[in-house]
Amino acid sequence: YFWFSSPCGHNDTKRTTKRTSDVFELTLDTEMTLSEKSKVNKFLKAAYPYGAFNTRSNKIHIFVDKKNRNKFAPKFKVDVHLQKDGAKAVDLTVDTTVSPYVFKLTAPNFFKRWGIQQSSVDITADHQIGKSLVIDANILGGLHLEAKRGDTAKNGRDVSLLVKKRVQCSKSLGLQRRSTMPMNQFIIHDN
Repeated sequence: YFWFSSPCGHNDTKRTTKRTSDVFELTLDTEMTLSEKSKVNKFLKAAYPYGAFNTRSNKIHIFVDKKNRNKFAPKFKVDVHLQKDGAKAVDLTVDTTVSPYVFKLTAPNFFKRWGIQQSSVDITADHQIGKSLVIDANILGGLHLEAKRGDTAKNGRDVSLLVKKRVQCSKSLGLQRRSTMPMNQFIIHDN
C-alpha cells in the first residue's frame, strides 16, 4: 500500500502480489488526483496529446500460470482498465489461459486521434500446437488467417495457409504446399 499527497495532488496505490511455484499474480489499483494549479497539469495540457486530468484510476491484474504452457511461454492473463475523469481511457485484455486466445483493446481517445473508426480491436487465436493456427481479427475490415499442417498418405507433409479479408465481397488467398518424396507441390488459390 502506497499513498502520497503534495500540492500537485495525491496518489493512492494498493498492490497485492501472490508468488508460488504454480502461480504469479499481481493486482495494482491506483487512484490519482491532480490539481489544476500544478505544474504537472500545465505541462500535460501543453505537451501531452490526450490532455491533462483531474482524476485518474488504474486497475491492473496480471496472472501467470507457471504450470501450464503454450508452445512459447506460460499461460497468462492481463487485464488493464484505465479511467480519466470518470471516462474510460483504456481497456485491455490479453488471455492465453482460454481457447481461443483473446486480445481486446478499447481506447476511445487513442482511436479517435489515429482515425480508427471501430470501438475496439478484437483478435482471437486458436492454436492447436503442431496442427493449426486460426486467427480472426476485426482490423482492416476483418481478417481471417488459417495455417494448417498435417501428414499425407505418402509420408509427406501438407501445409496450407489461407488468408481472407472480410469486406462486402470476400477476397481470399490460399497457399498449399504438399511435400511428398521426391516432389514438392505448391498450389495457390485466389477467389
